[in-house]
Amino acid sequence: MAALFPRWRFILVDSRDMKRITELKRSTSRSLAVKNNISGKVDWTYPLRDEFSLDIVPFQTGVLAERFNWRATVARRLNDLPGEVWDPIWSGYNLTINEDITGDTMQINTVGWLQRLERRITRKTFNWTSIDDAIIIRDLLQHAYGADTAAWLTNSSSEEWNSGITTYATQDGFTIRWPDAMNPNVPTYMKWGGPQPNEGVGGATDYVPQVRTTTVGKYVNILPEIERIIALENGCDVYVHPVTRELTAHRRYRRDCNQVDVAFNWGPQNLSQLNRGIEGDRAVNYFLAQGDASVFGQYKDDVASMQAVGPLEEVASLSSVKNENVLLAYAGAEVLVRKNGVITYGITPFTYTSENSVPEPFVDYRQGDQIYVSAVYEPRNSIFRQAARVFGINVSIDDNSGNERLGQLVLAP
Repeated sequence: MAALFPRWRFILVDSRDMKRITELKRSTSRSLAVKNNISGKVDWTYPLRDEFSLDIVPFQTGVLAERFNWRATVARRLNDLPGEVWDPIWSGYNLTINEDITGDTMQINTVGWLQRLERRITRKTFNWTSIDDAIIIRDLLQHAYGADTAAWLTNSSSEEWNSGITTYATQDGFTIRWPDAMNPNVPTYMKWGGPQPNEGVGGATDYVPQVRTTTVGKYVNILPEIERIIALENGCDVYVHPVTRELTAHRRYRRDCNQVDVAFNWGPQNLSQLNRGIEGDRAVNYFLAQGDASVFGQYKDDVASMQAVGPLEEVASLSSVKNENVLLAYAGAEVLVRKNGVITYGITPFTYTSENSVPEPFVDYRQGDQIYVSAVYEPRNSIFRQAARVFGINVSIDDNSGNERLGQLVLAP
């Protein structure tokens, strides 16, 4: 059997319910960025005078990116079953459109559903005391679609508004409205999917709560507050399913992919490019974390680093944090990770096919996973199976074949 290359297709969908409008077969210049805890994006080009160009509009329509699963397709054929298997990898809504009328093209930027919370605000002040961070994120998400209003009328099994309801009154008297026929029936596309194992729904690792004491004020944007909670020491990860649009929380959205080795000048030699960045300007050996005025700030230092290079000091203001243990943990994590500067790896594997030794992205590993990096390049770089986490996967798609070209993976130890 000839080597199989992974292919992609973009589906134009109705943002209300993910109903498929058409496959965007005439889309070109397609690139996809899938990132952990970040909305991600798709950039693509489309003919301005195509019959479906009128359906490409901000917010109301979006894109579902699907990847051909050759292994599952071969298994179907071996069992005399027809059809191909396509895995949903990412989805989002169209946001910006640049129309080149003389060139008969339109360039579209499509962003992930999580980005929708950047344009939603709180309408009351929240105070949480010793509450799991996933529940804090749940509260903010549900606040965005009215779960804490007196008029809350939902299907309790799915945490959605009942069919036919498209408005609710907020605490400050304003009436929120959203389109008919939303699925899930909430005003911001996503519904809460609960805390889940690291591996995802159905995984083997129990979810481990991490309690926080924090405040979110009235009339502030919701997405930055979720990002702040995630950024705290041992903060949870979030993931939005590309089809159901359920937002789930995980202590770490991560699988330990012990079978995934990427290497330069060693072993499988499946990397076309490898670089290591050492950001000395971000090194710190004394870190002071200041919280709410009701608690004392907490610091952590590294004596050995100070004796080697002198003091490298930094202060962070976490004004909504009211727990000294959280402040101490935050300071300790910053010093632990940054005492030698911030180290990142950039790797670009060779193009995957069914016959080479390159791990298959989105199958053998995905964003958030832990893989293993090796390199022999003396005297400065000799790395053997350094565990590193994949924070982002960038893909460009060939206009003619639909095959993927993997860009640089963003890794950190």
